[in-house]
Amino acid sequence: MVASAFLPVTIHNNKLHFLFAKEANDDSAPGFSDFGGGVEADENIYEAGLREFAEESTGCFGDESKIRVMVEKYGKVLPLVHNTYNIHIFRMDYDSSNVSFFNNTHSFIHSRLKDCDFLRSTKIFEKVEMSWMTVPDMIRRRDEFRPFYREIVDKLVSKDEIKRIKTFLRNSKLIRKTVSKISSKSYLRNTRKKK
Repeated sequence: MVASAFLPVTIHNNKLHFLFAKEANDDSAPGFSDFGGGVEADENIYEAGLREFAEESTGCFGDESKIRVMVEKYGKVLPLVHNTYNIHIFRMDYDSSNVSFFNNTHSFIHSRLKDCDFLRSTKIFEKVEMSWMTVPDMIRRRDEFRPFYREIVDKLVSKDEIKRIKTFLRNSKLIRKTVSKISSKSYLRNTRKKK
């Protein structure tokens, strides 16, 4: 099965950070991974990743259109392919408040509805916890990742991949509309009535 995922990455306190999420109800493969899943028949790989990120983050970062804007704010994604699993690494601004809000909300929902069939059947509450992790965190917590994802973690923390990701982040420029600023002197000069 072809799968697609989005993986946020950033530099915070001079350290590389990745945003992972922990599965809530997947008894066959519990643990942390990125935000991803299977590509549906009517989607391309990129669209599938956007949809999966929106679903698995429960709209914490918006729907697919808002996430697309957020992802494209820095211009592009960095692809990483592992077998048929397609990861779109993208630059995201570090924000611990979104993660705390997600974790508190999902912990509450899962504790109150733990015996509810809806939680096991819906695609909305697939994740129960988010965590920003540094490279040393990922190495130390490798066993907390989903079994299939541990090989991907090994790739992500490799020297070559870290270098590639850091280069990607350096080259990811914030795309802004340039606004010409008129200095107050030139503004006054241009608006002064001619006598």
